[in-house]
Amino acid sequence: MAVICSGFIASLFFTATSKAQHETHAILNNGSVHVVTLPDDDEVLADAPTSIMLHFESRVSLLKLALKEPGQGKEPLDIGFRYRPETAVHFEHALPSLLPADYYLVEWTAFAANGELVKGSFYFSFGEDAMPPSYYREQMEHSATIISPDYRLIQ
Repeated sequence: MAVICSGFIASLFFTATSKAQHETHAILNNGSVHVVTLPDDDEVLADAPTSIMLHFESRVSLLKLALKEPGQGKEPLDIGFRYRPETAVHFEHALPSLLPADYYLVEWTAFAANGELVKGSFYFSFGEDAMPPSYYREQMEHSATIISPDYRLIQ
């Protein structure tokens, strides 16, 4: 029974992983580390996620996992992540209940087996009327561009 259950769970994971494989989005440090995340980058979910998953192609030590609501300053939310000096390819971390927000940012840092310190991030949003995080980020980029007329040209 345990073999069937673990096989079933593994098949669920690999189905979700293979679905997302073509959407691998965090390729860092000259392409040396590839990671698949759930939620996917820029994903809009129906409900708030209950966990964050990172799946690396090789063993890493996860040093940092932070969740931020960008509109609320630079301080991350307390998700209870604590560094453990173990290496793995799969990390899943439970999340507290999340309040509605335009979007959330997940930042991670890992120490790869080849000695590299690698970093990555991804965004997600959730809710019935949620927009992809890229929508809000593009709005902020455009509003940050200020065009100032050059009055010296007017005579």
